[in-house]
Amino acid sequence: MVNVDGYWTVRIDGGYLWGEPGQPELPAVPINVLLPPGKKAKTIEIDSINFVPIAEGIIVKPMQKPAIRSLPRNTRFEFVEPDPEIYRSPQPFPARNVILSGSGNFLGFSIAGILIIPFRYFPKTGRLEIAQKISLSITYESSSFSHPAKRSPTSDLVARNLVKSIVVNPKMADHYNRLWTWDPSSHDYLIIAPDSFDGIPAMESFRLTLKRIGWNDTLVRLSDVFSTAHGEDWAAKVRNKIRELWLSEGVVAVALIGDSPLIPLRYTYAMDCEAGITPDENYIPCDLYFSDLDGDWNADHDTLYGEVSDSIDLYPDVLVGRIAVDNTLQLENWVRKFRVYVENPPDSFADKALFLAEILWHSPLTDAGVGKDMIHDESLPPHFELVRLYESMGNESLLSVIAELNKGYNVINHDGHAFYSGMGVGTGYLNSMLVDRLVNYPRCGVLYSIGCWPAAFDYDCVAEHFLTNRRGGTIAFVGNSRYGWGSPGNPGYGYSDIYDRLFWHNVFSGIPSPGGALAAVKARLAPLSRWENVWRWKIYEVNVLGEPTAPIWQQEPDSFTVELPDMVPPTGGNIAIPLYECVITALQDGRVIGRAYGLSDSLLSISPVSSAPVVVVLFDPNGMKKMSVETLLVGHGPFLSMLSVSPKFVLPKDTVDMRISLKQKSGDCVGFSILPRAISGCEVLSYIMPPETLREGDTFNVTLRIAVDSTVGIDSIVRINLNAVCGGDTLLRTIAIPVKKPIIKILRIVGDMCWNGLDSFTFANTGNANFNGCIKIIPLDSLVLDRDTLCFTIGVGETLIVPAGFGIISAFGEYVRLEYEYKYGCDTFYMPLPSPGYSAKVFDDDVDHPLSRIFNPTGDWHICDERAHSNIYSYHCADTLTGFYRNNADEWLVSRALVALDEPVLSYWLNYDVTTYGTDGLYTYIITNYDTIQLDYIGAGGALPPFLTFHMGWARFEYSIPLSFGDTFRVAFRFVSDSSETAQGFFVDDIAVSGLSTEWMGSVQEKPDKSSVDIICAPNPFNKTATITVDGISSGKIYIFDVLGRLVYRGKLAGKPVVWQPSALNSGVYFVRIVGQG
Repeated sequence: MVNVDGYWTVRIDGGYLWGEPGQPELPAVPINVLLPPGKKAKTIEIDSINFVPIAEGIIVKPMQKPAIRSLPRNTRFEFVEPDPEIYRSPQPFPARNVILSGSGNFLGFSIAGILIIPFRYFPKTGRLEIAQKISLSITYESSSFSHPAKRSPTSDLVARNLVKSIVVNPKMADHYNRLWTWDPSSHDYLIIAPDSFDGIPAMESFRLTLKRIGWNDTLVRLSDVFSTAHGEDWAAKVRNKIRELWLSEGVVAVALIGDSPLIPLRYTYAMDCEAGITPDENYIPCDLYFSDLDGDWNADHDTLYGEVSDSIDLYPDVLVGRIAVDNTLQLENWVRKFRVYVENPPDSFADKALFLAEILWHSPLTDAGVGKDMIHDESLPPHFELVRLYESMGNESLLSVIAELNKGYNVINHDGHAFYSGMGVGTGYLNSMLVDRLVNYPRCGVLYSIGCWPAAFDYDCVAEHFLTNRRGGTIAFVGNSRYGWGSPGNPGYGYSDIYDRLFWHNVFSGIPSPGGALAAVKARLAPLSRWENVWRWKIYEVNVLGEPTAPIWQQEPDSFTVELPDMVPPTGGNIAIPLYECVITALQDGRVIGRAYGLSDSLLSISPVSSAPVVVVLFDPNGMKKMSVETLLVGHGPFLSMLSVSPKFVLPKDTVDMRISLKQKSGDCVGFSILPRAISGCEVLSYIMPPETLREGDTFNVTLRIAVDSTVGIDSIVRINLNAVCGGDTLLRTIAIPVKKPIIKILRIVGDMCWNGLDSFTFANTGNANFNGCIKIIPLDSLVLDRDTLCFTIGVGETLIVPAGFGIISAFGEYVRLEYEYKYGCDTFYMPLPSPGYSAKVFDDDVDHPLSRIFNPTGDWHICDERAHSNIYSYHCADTLTGFYRNNADEWLVSRALVALDEPVLSYWLNYDVTTYGTDGLYTYIITNYDTIQLDYIGAGGALPPFLTFHMGWARFEYSIPLSFGDTFRVAFRFVSDSSETAQGFFVDDIAVSGLSTEWMGSVQEKPDKSSVDIICAPNPFNKTATITVDGISSGKIYIFDVLGRLVYRGKLAGKPVVWQPSALNSGVYFVRIVGQG
C-alpha cells in the first residue's frame, strides 16, 4: 500500500489493474482452472471467504484512464476524480469478489478463466479488508469440445507443459492422456507460404533446421489453401486450413512465411482507444486470429472481427509466428541468421543482454528504466551480462544504442516511444533505414519492444527491418502492432509493462521459446480480457515476428557428449541415447525417420528408407546446449538393437539387477561376449554371460547386478560400458539409466511443547521418487523428542503431517537445531525459539505483553499509552516530555535476531502525524548479516513550506521478506526528521513476522560444508574489472563490501564466473561474501 497525495494505491502479487475509471483501484488476480475434457464452466460460487481489516479511514485511489505510449512527454494527465456514487456509498466495493469470466480451449485443454478481487472496500468509512482465504466451487457442463485426433509426442509435450504453466491444478492434465492418440509420424509443425517460396534453397534450409530441432513439418502453399479451404475471405481460409491440420494432425506450431499482403492478415477490434491520431488506430493486426481456432471471430456477422459480442475464448490453440518477408531474398537473409542462432551460435553471445529505456513522461515522472530493472531482478539469470542504456542514466542516445546493437546481443529489451517507422532511444529515433545498416551478424538475437506500432506489419514497420537485414538485426521481434499502453507515474505496472515482465519471466522459467512464452502470457491474462478494455487490446496487438518455437538461449551453451554406433543396418534398429532432456531426431534424405525425447533412458528407433547415411541430431529445447549432428552409415554387418532396459530408474545406495533386452538385427555373430565396466555412478558387482553365438533375429537378455553410488545426485545418470564384442567389432557400448531420488524436507514443526500429543512435523518430498522408509531425528541443542525415528510413506510432490511429541529444556540463543538423516540424504532444521513463556503466535509483538516483545526501544523510541491499535500500548518515536519528535532526529527501533521462515511476511499497524512537506518519515528495513533491505518509506514529501501537518489513522502494512530458508535477520524502523516543523510522529503496534500463521515453525537450511568452497578473484589487485570464480557452489548469492562494511554490489551465482566492473568506487580493499546452497 502506497499513499500519494492522500490517495492509497493497493497492490498484490499476481494482481493487475482492472475496472472502470473513477472506481476504487483494487487489483484483480486472474486464475485459470483446468477442467475435465469436454467440459465448460457454467457457474462459480463462493463457499466461504474470510476478510480481515488492513486499514481504516483511508481513500483508495480511483482508477485512472490508461495512456497510450505515443502521447508526448510533456502531456499533462487529467486526474479522474472518485465516482461519487461509489465513494459515498455504505456498501462494500466490489459487489462481487469472484467473477467467472468465461471458458476456453487452450491448446486442446478445457480452461475456466476466473477473476478474483481479494479486497473489500467500504468507501464511506475508509475501511479496507483483504481476503485471507477463499473457497470456491465451479459447476461445469458438457460442451462441444474441439481437440486433435492425434498428436506426436513432441506436440503433446509442448501443449501439456504450456497448459500446466498457467493453471492452478496442473495434475488435471493427466485426465487428457487418452483424449488423442500418439503418432510419432504425425505432422506437428505447419508452414504456410506463397507458392514462389516453395522449394527454394532458403526454404529448404529453414525446413531442415526445423527437422533438426525435432519438428516433423509440412508446407502448404497459398494456392492450395485458397483452393481447398473454406472461408469468407483469404484470411479466413488460412485460419481454417490451420484448424483443419490442428484437428487431423495435432499441429501445435505454425510459421506464416510472408509479410502482408503476401500472407493475409486479420484486423481485429478491441475497443475505441480515443487517441484520434491515425484513422486506422483501432484496427489491430492480430495473428492471435490464426492461433485461437475456436469459433469464427465474427459471431454477429458484421464488418468487425474480435468484438466482445463475437464470443471469442482468447486462448491460443497453436503457436504462431509470422516471418514478415516480402520476397525470396529477404527470406534468405532471415534464414541465414536463424540457422546460425539455432545451430551454431557465436561464442560469448548467448549470455549477453541489452536493456533500452526512455523517460516516457515528465509529469508524473515515468522512467521506463524502473520497469527494465524489474525484469532484471525478477527474471534475468544472474550469469547474464547486462548493459543498461537508460535516458535517466544519461547514457541512452542514438549513437550509443547503435554502437551497442552492432556488438550483438542475445536478448534486447526496449521500452520507449515508437511508431512503425522507428523506436525512441533517448535523444533520437532508431528508424528503419538505420536498422538496415546494422552490422552485428552473426550475433543476432531476440528483441522485445513495448513501444507503439513498431511491429505494425500492415505497414513497412521497423520490426521487419530487424528481421530482413542480412548483415545484422535480430532473428525475432516481439512487439505491438498498434499503441502500447502505460500507467503514468507507475513505471513497470502499465499494461504493456505487465506483458513484457511476464514474457521474460516465462522465457527464463521453463518456456524459452518466444511463441510459447507469449502464448502463456495471453492465456494467463485471458480472464482480464473479456470486456472492451486495454487487456483485450493487448491480447490482440502483441505478435511474434519470427519463428515461434526455437528456444532463446539461456546461457553460453555447453556441448553434448554422446557415443553412437558407426553403422545402422538397412532393416533399422534401436539406439540407446544416454542423455538427459534432449530432442533426438534421425534424418535421411531430408526426411524424419525417427524421433525421441531424451529422458536419459531414450531409445531412438531408426528405420532407414534408403542406403543414404542417417543423420542423428541432438537438440536441447531448453536453450542450454549446442546442437550436435552425428552421421551413421547404412550397411550390412553385426548390429545389436536395444529393445528395453529395466528398471526405468535407480535410487542412490540401491543394489539393482539390470535387465537389458537386445536383438541381433543384422548378421550372425560367433564368439559374442560382454565385459561390463562402470563409467559413472555405480559399481558392476556381477553379470551373466549371454550366448556366444547369435543368429540374425535372435532376441536375448543381459543381466547385470550393480551397486548405485551413495553420492549420485537427483537427475544424474548411471552409465555402464557394456563392451559387447562380436569378433573384432564392438557392437554396443554405453548403457544409461537415470537416477531418481526422494528429497525429504521438514517444512515446519508445530506444537506447544506440552507433551500432549498435539505436536507434529510436516514433511515434504521435493524429489522425483516416492519415499517409503524412516527418518532419524538427531537433536543438536536442547530439543527432546518422545521418539527419534519417524517412519512413513510420501509420494513425489506431496506433504505429510507426522505426529511427534517434543519439548525444550535449558534453551539458550535464538533457535535450536536438529539434524535428520534418511537413506538418501540428511539435512539440518533451524527452529526459532519463541520468547520465554510465550508460544501463542511466533514473533508477534503487540507491545502490551512484555514476554512477547521482540523490540527493545532505545533513544526517543519508547512504549506509550497515548495511542494503540490493540489493547493499551504502542511504540512511539518522540520526546517523552513534549510528545513531539525532535528536529534532525535519526532514531532506530531494531528487533532481536530472527530466523527466516518459508516465505516470511512482515506486517504492522501504523498511526501517525507528520508535516505535509519536508522529509520527516519512517523507513522500514530488513537487516541481515550482509545486507540492508529497504521495504518502505512513509511520511512527508515535498519542497513547499512546512506549515501543514498530515494525519493518518490506524492502517495495516504488509511486506514479503525477500530472504531464504535459515537466513538470520532483524526488523528495523528508522525515523528521520529535518530541521523544520515537528509533529507527534509515528505510533507502531501489532508487529508480526510471518504473522499470518499461528504455528511455531522453523526453517530448513542445507547442511553447510564450507571446506569445499573456493573463491578466486583475478586479477588481484584489479583495475577496472575483477572476475570472481566460486568453486563448490552451483547457485547462491554474492555480496561485495567496502572497508566500512557498506554493500557496493549484490548479485547471483549460477555456476559461472561473476564479472564485476565498478565504475564509481574508490581504490582500496573490498570484501567478497558468498552465500550458497549447501
